[in-house]
Amino acid sequence: MSDHPNEQQGVNVLDSVTHDLRQDSADAFLTVEQIKGYVDEFVQDPDIHSFFGNQPVWSSQEYMDKLTTIPDLMDLVKTPNLLAVTLRALPKVVNPRQDLVDIRIVRVDLYDKFVEQWFALSLRRLESSVLSSVEREALTDLIKDGFVTQGINFLKRLADSIFTKQSGDPVLRYTHIRDKDTWKAEFFGSDPKIRLLREASPLTSTVDTFRFSHLSILEYFFSCVIFSPAKRDPHDKAGPTDVQSFDPDCPLLTRNLLSEPSVLRFLSDRVQKGSEFEVQLREVIEKSKSDPSFATATANAITILIRAGVRFNRADLRGIRVPGADLSGRKFDSAQLREADLAGVNLARS
Repeated sequence: MSDHPNEQQGVNVLDSVTHDLRQDSADAFLTVEQIKGYVDEFVQDPDIHSFFGNQPVWSSQEYMDKLTTIPDLMDLVKTPNLLAVTLRALPKVVNPRQDLVDIRIVRVDLYDKFVEQWFALSLRRLESSVLSSVEREALTDLIKDGFVTQGINFLKRLADSIFTKQSGDPVLRYTHIRDKDTWKAEFFGSDPKIRLLREASPLTSTVDTFRFSHLSILEYFFSCVIFSPAKRDPHDKAGPTDVQSFDPDCPLLTRNLLSEPSVLRFLSDRVQKGSEFEVQLREVIEKSKSDPSFATATANAITILIRAGVRFNRADLRGIRVPGADLSGRKFDSAQLREADLAGVNLARS
């Protein structure tokens, strides 16, 4: 452990974030008083100032004003994990010139900013660390290529591999002798750039196991494999808007996402943000009318759109293939569904 004060401060604040993220459980729903108590502790933590860099830390009252005034935000922070992410991301999400009641925040907004902040802080820590000449050269190269972007792309590829290679099991086991020639070496091998990106990532580890510091972060990065509004890396499987250019291995096309509700939620958030993702999903649905191989992709696409609140009233959906899709919610009034493949579809209240 280095004695450099900036490095130690960076380690402390990242450890603090990791601790907060691991407090979540399926049954842990916070009351308003518990949220207020957590906020009070948060703003009094001296390490928190490092997380925000030169930006002033809000007071407890400023946080509570935002949490209680921004529409639906209190409902979003009912678990310790989401509250921990929100308190760190919210100052970057809120425009101080905008009326709070007009602000619309969805979960993916908070994770986007949280991840950017995490890697920015990790970079500051690494820059002040004692590194070998090889490590320093590797860090310089990563900075030239955009350190935050490189870190995000690294974790997108890792999340994709976790879902593809081990069916979403979040725990990875790696020992160099046993696994140096496997897919895991891309993320846990001894290459200095890999090692720096791994050390900068929100991962926890024991002797030979690694995992994301919270399951929702793994799910977030997997959703980014499918769609991310940021500049895409050549390794990304999320294609451009043209459906014809979709990578055939894109999880939207190959994996039934209905068993991944958190991933679906992140993706529906992207649609709500008004991105080109909605256009992309609509093109997938249209493609299924002539190409049966798009059935899985279309079931995913229409489910994401429905959960984002998109309505298909009076839409021409004749001949679409959406087996197993969730079409519930009264969003298909007078839609044309003749000759559509609706096997196993949930049509409740539609």
